[in-house]
Amino acid sequence: MKKQTKSILVVNETPENLQDISKILAHKKFVIRVANNGKEAIESIKAEAPDLILMDIQMPGIDGYETCRRIKSMSQFESIPIIFLSALTETADIAKAFEAGGQDYITKPFKEQEVTTKVRMHLKMHEYQEQMENIVEERTKEIEKRKQIELKHEKLLHDVGERMKELNCLYSISQFINDPENSFEDVLQKSTNIIPQSWQYPEYTCGKIVLDKKEFTTPNFKETEWKQSTKIIIEDKVIGRIDVYYTKEMPASEIGPFMKEEKDLIEGISRKIGGFYVKKLAETKLKTLNEELENNVKERTKKLDSAQERLNSAMNAAKMGNWEYHVTEDRFSTSDSLNEIYGFTENEDIDLGKLFAMIYPDDIEKVQEYTDYLLNNEGSYEREYRIITEGEIKWIFDKGTSYKNAEGKIDIVAGIVSDITIQKKAEKELQHIYELSDNALDLTKAGFWKINYDDAEYYYSSERAAAIFGEMPNEEYKYHLTDEWLSRIIQANPEIAEKTGVHYQDAVDGKVERYDAIYPYVRPTDGKTVWIRAIGYIERDEKGKALTMNGVAQDITQSREMEKELDDERNRLQQMMDSSPCYKYRRYNTIRQ
Repeated sequence: MKKQTKSILVVNETPENLQDISKILAHKKFVIRVANNGKEAIESIKAEAPDLILMDIQMPGIDGYETCRRIKSMSQFESIPIIFLSALTETADIAKAFEAGGQDYITKPFKEQEVTTKVRMHLKMHEYQEQMENIVEERTKEIEKRKQIELKHEKLLHDVGERMKELNCLYSISQFINDPENSFEDVLQKSTNIIPQSWQYPEYTCGKIVLDKKEFTTPNFKETEWKQSTKIIIEDKVIGRIDVYYTKEMPASEIGPFMKEEKDLIEGISRKIGGFYVKKLAETKLKTLNEELENNVKERTKKLDSAQERLNSAMNAAKMGNWEYHVTEDRFSTSDSLNEIYGFTENEDIDLGKLFAMIYPDDIEKVQEYTDYLLNNEGSYEREYRIITEGEIKWIFDKGTSYKNAEGKIDIVAGIVSDITIQKKAEKELQHIYELSDNALDLTKAGFWKINYDDAEYYYSSERAAAIFGEMPNEEYKYHLTDEWLSRIIQANPEIAEKTGVHYQDAVDGKVERYDAIYPYVRPTDGKTVWIRAIGYIERDEKGKALTMNGVAQDITQSREMEKELDDERNRLQQMMDSSPCYKYRRYNTIRQ
């Protein structure tokens, strides 16, 4: 707190000088303390620090120069201004006073105006210096606090980036599974190869998938002591396993060198591979059955019972069922596995009305469209819809095919249904993960963006990222990399724009692990220049070619402005100090020496 009355310590052995100084300053509302020599002055200062010291040069014992040096050597007192009092007027004496640490010099005999003016000036400067030091200290603490927040935000962005890699891994495996061009072996090998990209240290990660007595490994595979593993289990039976190794020792994490999220990820991969294996088994069995049916069409009636039995077995294993509708007879026949899915009893009569009564109300229209197509067109058609059975809502995938008789009329419609309720729940959980990621980005003032390298001239932005960049929304949130993104950086700072472009290309070419850049950006909507922090991760194919870059962009303008404000405050203080006559003299003397 600011003191109301300023304290001045006068150090002088001569009573007449003490009396003169005290007389000049007494009526100026200062508290005057006296010391007769340097030793007394130092003891008085240690007892209670004054706001200013008037120091005689010639004193018994230690003189004023040495007393000043000793006071200035104590860090808690070095900022107290010291004004020397002496009859010495030689330039060398004055210079020696400044070299000892004095702020000013008053010659004898004392002139009231000179004494009061210099005392008030140095007290005011000392007070202002303390205020500025407090401001700098407060701003420094504020900046440190902001930096801690930035570090937390950066960690959050890093965590979001890791979750993005995990989601991309699971999404990529789903694409491998759903691509009809991929064989069983292709899916497993590609899934194995993508594992390292999704772990924390991809360059030191290798993996292996063992399934159906076959092994699939990454090119750099080797077994080490740093291992993470999970089993692939179907219906309580272990059918394979997934092993992930680090090829060198890594820093400790939640589970050895591995994060708990990586444990969740490897288990998620295990479930996907297990589901793929079950699906493949079912497809293989269905394919075999269909081939048998096609090759033995003439003997269909004779062999129908045994074929149906085998089909029902496969359907039961995969939660699938088949049905036939004989149009001219208006008769349904269903497999036992379909009856179990829909909740029908073994001998229950089934017709279209009973089936439509089970359809979830919001899905009746699209099921009606599906039915009308099959009854009026030869060919295949498929739909997803919900049913309500025994108070439970189930998701159904239904694929039907219509067949014409010899007269060219639709005679039989046959189909296969699958209970996909579990899959739909998994999709809902995945959507929840995306929503959590979106909330995390909202906290950090950040947004997603993506570049597909089959159309490398453009980038796609989330709505939040477009708002950060100040881009005008369009239907696809699609923007040109050069004409829009890079040109806005060039407009703000051509030199930074060139460096940013080079760094981006290095990330695409694989010269750096990730794209990480800070740059100014002129927003087209309002012309305002903002500072952006952008981080991007490259997804590559087996040969290392860039497929996509997924990233986040964050507005860091506020933190940049606070740092600049602190620099301005420091510069202003330096300029004020430099303009003082005393400091100018000291700087001149330093340069001359």
